Amino acid sequence: TKREKEITIQLKEKKLILKETHHRIKNNLVTITALLTLHSKSVTNAEAISALQDAANRVKSMAILYEKLLLKDVYHTTSTKEYLNSLVKEIISLFPLGLSLKVGKQISDFQLDPKILIPLGIIINELFTNIMKYAFPDRDSGLIEVTLTKDQGNINLIIKDNGIGLPEGFDLEKQNGFG
Repeated sequence: TKREKEITIQLKEKKLILKETHHRIKNNLVTITALLTLHSKSVTNAEAISALQDAANRVKSMAILYEKLLLKDVYHTTSTKEYLNSLVKEIISLFPLGLSLKVGKQISDFQLDPKILIPLGIIINELFTNIMKYAFPDRDSGLIEVTLTKDQGNINLIIKDNGIGLPEGFDLEKQNGFG
């Protein structure tokens, strides 16, 4: 019928607009990362360089999350195993030490809504970023273990490493960083 054809045309137009929007967002994330990286090379203050590199890595991680979850054809649910295996690999590749790390993964394969998986990915990104930055100073190897299970509707995430641990006198209440 004429009404069905109109709806089909409108749906195609909306898909095209959505595809273009996703493309622009992805390009903007890449541009932001490049600008942060370029700026980090133009400053000499070590703290500023570190902050800019951290920001660039966070934007890269967000781009990975965006690509893995929102650029799929179907976004209703996503395989946790597929997504997290890929995400962990991508995050580790952002750091030079990543090549000499062993990562043990015990990730159950179940489906999650992106509304849950996106915050989970952000948490994992922050934990891995902290591990990569602080757990293995002056070491050429290390072990990180990731476990994700689902039990009676509860999602259990465990991330641990064999790094140096927290420094003497560490007080969580006195921390002011992102991690």
